[in-house]
Amino acid sequence: METSIAPITKTLPFFTLTIPVTTDSSLFSTTSEFCCFVNETNFHSGDIIYNVTDGFGWCFTAYCDESCNIVKISTSCVTSPSPSIPPETTTYSSSSTAGTNEPETIISTTNTITEETTPSLPRCDAIDPPRQPNEAWWSECQKCECDSQTLTVICRPVNCPVSPPITCDKPGQMLITVATVDCCEIQDCTCNSSLCPTPPQQCQPGFTLTPVITADACCPEYTCSPMEVCVQNNTVYQPGSNIPSDDPCTQCLCGQDTDPETNLLAPECHSLACMMYCPEETHEYRKLPGQCCGECVSTECVVVHDNITVNIPVNQTWQPDDKCLTYRCERNNGVSMPVEIKTVCPAFNPEDCIPGTETLDADGCCPTCTLENKCTVQKNSTFLVSKGCKSSTPVEITSCSGLCGTSSIYSAEANALVHSCSCCQETTTSTKEVTLNCPDGSNISFSYIYIESCGCKASNCPDQSTNMRRRRRRK
Repeated sequence: METSIAPITKTLPFFTLTIPVTTDSSLFSTTSEFCCFVNETNFHSGDIIYNVTDGFGWCFTAYCDESCNIVKISTSCVTSPSPSIPPETTTYSSSSTAGTNEPETIISTTNTITEETTPSLPRCDAIDPPRQPNEAWWSECQKCECDSQTLTVICRPVNCPVSPPITCDKPGQMLITVATVDCCEIQDCTCNSSLCPTPPQQCQPGFTLTPVITADACCPEYTCSPMEVCVQNNTVYQPGSNIPSDDPCTQCLCGQDTDPETNLLAPECHSLACMMYCPEETHEYRKLPGQCCGECVSTECVVVHDNITVNIPVNQTWQPDDKCLTYRCERNNGVSMPVEIKTVCPAFNPEDCIPGTETLDADGCCPTCTLENKCTVQKNSTFLVSKGCKSSTPVEITSCSGLCGTSSIYSAEANALVHSCSCCQETTTSTKEVTLNCPDGSNISFSYIYIESCGCKASNCPDQSTNMRRRRRRK
């Protein structure tokens, strides 16, 4: 009975051999049960699995032995070997059983099979496997041939076709071997981004560095692309933000429209309109340095006294019938305000006066007189001013005034005139503080001396001769 079995593909040196498997030679079959399993095909013990030659003097045989092991034999031959037991065998032990397919392992065996071959022909025996005369093959990119005359192997290098040189001169390119055909390399240019140069430039304010990649380039080219911003004096401004202008009467914003010359956003500017008319008659328009529009400032102060309205120019005063009252027009932060100055007269006692000397002071406000021989404290009220700052209300100021005794008496012991002088001076004082208001709106604290009491104190009389010389010089 003949069974059709699928072919077996076996890789041999220098070529791949497809072996048709057959059981026609079943003279070794000893049992009717399947014993070996190869390539999804069952074999009986003693069946020939394959029996082939490579055409170059080598024969290959495999069979299933009586122990269900696959035995493979390779021998040097000229013709196909007959199915006899060879002198030496290599036995492959298989754990395969019928219906299974497990890997084979190598073992030794002592089975012998005799081989019947024809006498060997001349060949190149210096290589393994030996080669027939005029046989050609490839070895390590060389074409080899068994010379029929000398039975020696002659190998010649492969002559690859000469291709025009390839130049990879674009940025980021490198030369690589893309394929090898018949031991000849085929080279071409490829891209390597790590070889690309760094961006070579910096952009001006308002522009950003943008990579541009073309189809035939490995590395991107960089260009400066405009941003949606305004640029003024190398300063970047976002849309809607204020842009400083050299003209205080022009106000500019970063707009939304693009300037075709710069491709950046264009500033939108408009002129400011100033109202230069002051509706109040007591005000006038004045420009402010560094600003577009000025302001209306008052030029006069309006004072109503005893149902009488008076306009007082700035920095001038007006005094009504009351000589102890004065109005002064002052300007503070552009606003004119009247300041009332009222003089407080010191205490006046006519009994202390020399009769007939009573009168008013130079302002015509406070009574005064020539006092009798009394050294007393005199009081007066006035505004204190220091470093441009002024008290808000009049401050009481004291002084010593009065007559003190002086004499000139002849001394017989000294044989000269003895002078005795005394002055009306302070005997006790105190320190008082007052708050002064400054034009810039700030306040400062100011200290001054207040006389509590006065008295006559002895003092050195002036030298008469010195006084005489001074009088002569004046003449």
